[in-house]
Parts: sequence; C-alpha cells; structure tokens
Amino acid sequence: MVRGGSFDVSFSERNWWSTIDNRTDLFFFRVRFDLKKGKNFMNNPATQAVRVEVYSTALCPYCSRARHLLEKKGIEFTEYRVDKDPQLRTEMEQRSQRTSVPQIFISDRHIGGFDDMVELDMDGELDTLLGLEKS
Repeated sequence: MVRGGSFDVSFSERNWWSTIDNRTDLFFFRVRFDLKKGKNFMNNPATQAVRVEVYSTALCPYCSRARHLLEKKGIEFTEYRVDKDPQLRTEMEQRSQRTSVPQIFISDRHIGGFDDMVELDMDGELDTLLGLEKS
C-alpha cells in the first residue's frame, strides 16, 4: 500500500507506464488521482503562455512517458522528432548539451529528460514552470 496526500493506492492498481522505479510509480499514482479530483488543467489560459518543446523519437519509452505526463497536465507542447530529421538532433544536442532523448525545454529553459521532469514535479516545481495554478 502506498500512502500519499489524501489517497491510498495498492500496487495492484499499477499502470503499465509506471515501471521505472518507486519514485516514478508514486508520481504516476499522484497524477492519476489528481485527475480524478478534477485537477486537470486543460484549457487553462495560464498554460497557453508557456512554450514547451520536447525533442523525442517514436519508439523511446521515456519520450512516451514525457508526452503522457504533459498531456495529463493539459499542456500543449511542440514535439520535434529527431529520428525523422538529423538536423533536429544536431539542434537538440547544441541546445541541451546532451545526446539522449527526450530533451525537454519549458520557456527556453532546459529541463532535461523525463526523469528530470518527474523530479521537478515531485518537488512541486513543475506546475510553477508550466504556469499551472495551485488548487
């Protein structure tokens, strides 16, 4: 049993995408239950002012998780598929100084990869960067 905030979840309710480690499992449980509580920020005007860019590939599981997290938070983002365009990969490497995907930028600030984004969210900093209101 995982206890967090105002909800309890057993590991029998684990979703297929939450298999990285316990921190990530807890993160996805939190997202899932926040959405059940109506904390989906879809169509929030504040989220439209923030520019989110994701450099990714089609088959990367971390890229899929990053897209899923941003979609669950109701964030519109621009996705650059570096597997389709080698120039985009070069651009990504110059901007991030990293070669792995995904590489995520919020308002031109390099966030890092999926694990970095999850860490920001668990620390309560991601929603602030995304312009989401606290409820």
